[in-house]
Amino acid sequence: MNIYACDAVCQVKELFRDAPISDFATTFDLLEAHSTILLEAHRAQNEVVKFQIGSWHPTLVGKPIDEILAASFSLDDARATIAREFGFKDFENAKLESTEFDQSFETCVDLVLAGEIEKLAQRLNSDSGLVRQTSSFGHRATLLNYLGSNGV
Repeated sequence: MNIYACDAVCQVKELFRDAPISDFATTFDLLEAHSTILLEAHRAQNEVVKFQIGSWHPTLVGKPIDEILAASFSLDDARATIAREFGFKDFENAKLESTEFDQSFETCVDLVLAGEIEKLAQRLNSDSGLVRQTSSFGHRATLLNYLGSNGV
């Protein structure tokens, strides 16, 4: 099944391709890695940062790309941006609320986002509790939330 994703989403996915959830034990570890990647991308003046910084940074939300790239942007800025993207109030809360990933649930999220309905159905049939489970991230989304918010 082909799933549409806008160019900005595809570019962000590509930016973080080397830091998938499956590589990390905890939410904090993933957020720290993503923060470093975002900071490096900003330093390299990579315009793909507009999607995340322009959506989640506390003072740069809605700003044009030239203003985002010209802004002073530190590791703390990257951490705040990534923490908010993943549904945490801030990076300190993300650190305090850090939990281990349930790889089975996260695999189901990946299947939802990829439109792999048959594989998702197989997993849910083998573990029906996944339907009621919530994400380890601050937003605590269920699979149904992911389906609705991603238009899959």
